[in-house]
Amino acid sequence: MSRFGCVLDRIPRTVALQPLYLRMQSVSLAGMNLDGAGAVSQSSGEEVALLYLARHLRVTEPVVFDVGAHVGAYSARAIELVGEGMVLHAFEPSAASFTKLRQNLGGLASVRLHHKALGDVRGEAPLFEDRPGSDIASLFAGAYSYWEQGPNIAARETVQVARLDEVCAELGISRINLLKLDVEGSELAALRGGAHLIRNRAIDLIQFEFGVAAMGPRVFFRDLYELLNPHYRLHRIVHNGLAPIDRYDPVRCEVFSTSSNYLAVSRDVAVPIQP
Repeated sequence: MSRFGCVLDRIPRTVALQPLYLRMQSVSLAGMNLDGAGAVSQSSGEEVALLYLARHLRVTEPVVFDVGAHVGAYSARAIELVGEGMVLHAFEPSAASFTKLRQNLGGLASVRLHHKALGDVRGEAPLFEDRPGSDIASLFAGAYSYWEQGPNIAARETVQVARLDEVCAELGISRINLLKLDVEGSELAALRGGAHLIRNRAIDLIQFEFGVAAMGPRVFFRDLYELLNPHYRLHRIVHNGLAPIDRYDPVRCEVFSTSSNYLAVSRDVAVPIQP
């Protein structure tokens, strides 16, 4: 047994210390940035992925897909950090959110707006929201059923769903430099819809969320790891860069406490740990 294992064996596992251990767990999760998703910021990790694209890929006209664009906060930050030389495709299925997205970004020549969701099956699907234009709208009824908003979540509209492979074929896009997914539990389905692009490593960077919303569709981190790992190096995003996930470990990877951001880097791309 390792020295660390011997130390663990000496830790008292009593009822009285459980409140302390729960507080320590919360501190550890925060330190690992496993409560870090949300607004576009250094803490959420979304800005870290954009900085990698801007500083390291050195693409003249980068192609960015903002999937789950909501009203355009991420897209606006992408334009600011990466520059207007990029071509940005923003996808948003909610009618109310898409209206605001068009108002915020519709006049920009570098932005293409798509009123649809991405999944693994093309067609129509109900969108579940606690209110029109919600920032937690999901294709899965149970994604947030146990949250405070749970009793108010209902299927409020029917939306169009497309597959990433087919969208890129229709648009004549052979490579995506950064694919950002913030789709409230539909991350795995959206990636499966882009299986051809993933197998061919035609997406350089994939930033995705994993956490509480994945409980609705019963998705585990292992599902995402097994899909991506043959072609991508996976990392958990922290405040100043990337923490590599060298192997799948259910104890460390299956964390549903909230939603956190991860970055998958194509094995064809050499990207340093710091942005």
